[in-house]
Amino acid sequence: MHYFLLVIVDICSRGDIQPFTQLGLRLQQDGHRVRIATHAMFRSYVTDRKLEFFPLAGDPVALSEFMVKTQGFIIPTTPEMLLEVRNVICPCWYNNNRSARLQSIML
Repeated sequence: MHYFLLVIVDICSRGDIQPFTQLGLRLQQDGHRVRIATHAMFRSYVTDRKLEFFPLAGDPVALSEFMVKTQGFIIPTTPEMLLEVRNVICPCWYNNNRSARLQSIML
């Protein structure tokens, strides 16, 4: 069976995670495998909805401040920002299930 592995990354607040979980549920109904990558404090909110959870690295407050500072853009403009983005986003791609291939990350 072919399906897409989709990762939805949310680095903000619960108000932001709610619509992403709804989107994830709809994608799941269409047969896709959906992983929500967000702060550990939202683990139960995501898993209670039967979606995969992936904890983001880093401090939630610092990540939120980063998003405010960059006005929501994750395209790094300095070496420090590149490292910070890399440390948060890259682990979300990891998948030990060989039959799935990550197709998209939604930010």
